[in-house]
Amino acid sequence: MYLFGRALGASLSERYANFLGFQLRHVFWKRGPSAKPFVYVDKTNEYYLRLLLLFPCPALAETWFGQPHVIEGDTVIVDQIRLRLVSMDAFETAQNCTRDSRDYACGFEATQALIKLIANRPVTCTGDERDRYQRPLVVCQIGDLDLGREMVRLGWAVSEPGSDYLRDQETAQAARSGAWAGTFQMPREWRRERR
Repeated sequence: MYLFGRALGASLSERYANFLGFQLRHVFWKRGPSAKPFVYVDKTNEYYLRLLLLFPCPALAETWFGQPHVIEGDTVIVDQIRLRLVSMDAFETAQNCTRDSRDYACGFEATQALIKLIANRPVTCTGDERDRYQRPLVVCQIGDLDLGREMVRLGWAVSEPGSDYLRDQETAQAARSGAWAGTFQMPREWRRERR
């Protein structure tokens, strides 16, 4: 309940409470070393307010639009913000794979594949989550083309477990597209061995 109150501004949850007819009366500050705000709520509506707190407010997605700078097969910079494509994992830039019993730079190939897909066109990226490095996790599109899905379909990225791209990965694997034409170590395992 400490998050609600006029002292902290009209929060989204407060607007929900006001919309539903709750009366948030006043914000008081406790005195002493543990000074925290608290809200006086009309007791008749306290039950409903507590019920409302059980349901999280939906996160608002952020959107970036512009000419991207490709860093890797799953990372771009748009408007000076480093964005990570969600639901897929591309081969790392320094990663090698094997095809026809010979090593080749599949990470470099993945980066080049994303550059070719973008082809100097502006992208629209949308997301509402962040990874452990605080990069926004996004879906980037050019028109109706989902860049992450297309990278998986071309075989230069693998689908994250449980993602919507699993069928695209199966298609790439069956067609022996991209890195599926040979053998490789999963990007996540490759990174883990080099930490």
